[in-house]
Amino acid sequence: MKKILIISVFSFFIHYSKTAYSQGTSLNITLSPTVISVRISDPPAIELSRSGYAKYDEGINAIIRDHINIVSSGAYIVKVAIGDITGDSKLDKNSIKITPQLGTGNRGNLNGLHINSALPPNFQINKQITIIEADHASWNGKDSANTFNISYLIGTDGAFAGRVPGTVLIPVIYTIILK
Repeated sequence: MKKILIISVFSFFIHYSKTAYSQGTSLNITLSPTVISVRISDPPAIELSRSGYAKYDEGINAIIRDHINIVSSGAYIVKVAIGDITGDSKLDKNSIKITPQLGTGNRGNLNGLHINSALPPNFQINKQITIIEADHASWNGKDSANTFNISYLIGTDGAFAGRVPGTVLIPVIYTIILK
C-alpha cells in the first residue's frame, strides 16, 4: 500500500509539473492628434567680396534650398525673428529681408498654404513675424513634408557702404507652432 501511495504522489507531481499556465495582456496605444517635425538646415557662410559697386547697391541674395522641412498632422505657422546683429560693421536690421518660397523638394499639401515676405522696414529686433501659414496638415495623401527655400537678401540700397570690413553675425530665429 505504501508503494501505491508513493506512486500516486509521484504521478501527481508529474501531472502537476505538466500543467500549462497562460496570461492575457492588452496593448493600449494613444495617438496624439497633433504631431510636428521640423528640420532647418545649416546655411553656408555668405561671403561678400567688396570688389564691385553692385554688392553695395543691390546687396547679397543668398537662397538656401529646402532650408525648412515641416511634417505636420495639422495646421501650422512659421514665424521668424532677427536677433541682435553683432560685428564691426554695425549692419542695420532693416537691411535684411527674408522671403520663403516653395522648396525644390516640396511634395506636400499646398491647400491653404500662405507665404509672406518678412522683415518690413519697421521690423524690430527679436520681434516675430509670420512668414508661412498653413491651414491644413502637410500630408497630402502621398507625401508628408512641406519644404521651403529661404531667400536672405542682405544689404540693399547701399547698406554696406561706409561699413567697417569684417564678419557680421545675424542670428535668425525660427518658431514653428501648431495652430
